[in-house]
Amino acid sequence: MASILYGAGGGLIVDEVGLLLTFNNYWTGLTYTFLVVFLAFILVLMFFYRYRRIVMEELSEFVSNKVSLYTAVFLAAVSAAFIIQTDNFWVTLVAGAFAVIAVILMLTFLFRRLKTVPKRAD
Repeated sequence: MASILYGAGGGLIVDEVGLLLTFNNYWTGLTYTFLVVFLAFILVLMFFYRYRRIVMEELSEFVSNKVSLYTAVFLAAVSAAFIIQTDNFWVTLVAGAFAVIAVILMLTFLFRRLKTVPKRAD
């Protein structure tokens, strides 16, 4: 019974949020876009929870590989090009987020490499 009430309440909230975002216009595409993004986000969270161990193992293997460094450098360069060439706020925001991800990826790779370097006995 509680799950039915919870589901109905969630549906009403999604409906009202869509109505508030569109200023009482139910027929705009924004309502459907919000619903699709919301459902996709929930599905991604469900899959991540189900396969979190496998995802973390794959991510750890990726970060330890040189491909992650090359990917991070490419992502940082492309993000910098977008930031330099545009005046659009949203493009700058997304490119900035990707640049931050690239820097985190580079630092993670470098710290893992420094951690695994064997110490020389002099």
